[in-house]
Amino acid sequence: MASRSFRWTRMRPEILLNGVSLADLDPAVRVRAVRFLPTLSAPSLSLAEGAAALPERVGENHVLVSFALEEPDPEGRQEALRRVMAWAAGGGWLSVSCRAGERLHVRLAAWPECGAAWTDALTLDFAAAFPYWEGTAHTLTLSGTAGTGQLSAGGCFPSYVSVSLTAREPVNTLNLTAGETVMGFTALGLAAGEGLTIGYDDGHRLTVKKGSASLYGNRLGVSDDDLRLPGGSGTVGFTADGAVTLTFETRRLTL
Repeated sequence: MASRSFRWTRMRPEILLNGVSLADLDPAVRVRAVRFLPTLSAPSLSLAEGAAALPERVGENHVLVSFALEEPDPEGRQEALRRVMAWAAGGGWLSVSCRAGERLHVRLAAWPECGAAWTDALTLDFAAAFPYWEGTAHTLTLSGTAGTGQLSAGGCFPSYVSVSLTAREPVNTLNLTAGETVMGFTALGLAAGEGLTIGYDDGHRLTVKKGSASLYGNRLGVSDDDLRLPGGSGTVGFTADGAVTLTFETRRLTL
């Protein structure tokens, strides 16, 4: 059975989308509150008596932003609403002042409905298919043909690891590790000075790119779907058949 855990902020928050504040769009905009609604689903498996409970699964995350357009003139109110809609329509990275240093990639799930009175509150419903808020980036840079180190963002949830690499010599094979996960590549064809990035697009789908060219198909069959660190911390490492400078990056994940 799905349940929703939510909380309201007690102070009037600042809401930014792609670095632009909602309150700065028009003098009529008054942000009133923000509500966080991660959807949690209890596991459907039957557990034997005394067995440890399985964690809840996390579904789509919603952020509800309540605001008003304090403008008595209908034309002025419509203009303010058009600015808000243009700001919200494309989605992007959402940040809220009460969650300093965190961001959530969202799309607009529902348009606000205007009330009968011009002072009525409106609500923007933002949804995130990848439901976790991301903290600030933590990085580790290694050089050579092999290396290991510790990377830590902390938190309760496993964190995803991205990699950016610059070849110092020709490189064809690359093997990466993060915690208990591995990812290998072959036939990369990197010349000295060329780069490779392994990360995620806005939909949190894994991408492997040399410039604009995808090398996703160059992954070895033994590779995990992602590079992850349990609890946001652990050992990362690499081996390559040529010298590289390589940076691992991870971010703390929270709900």
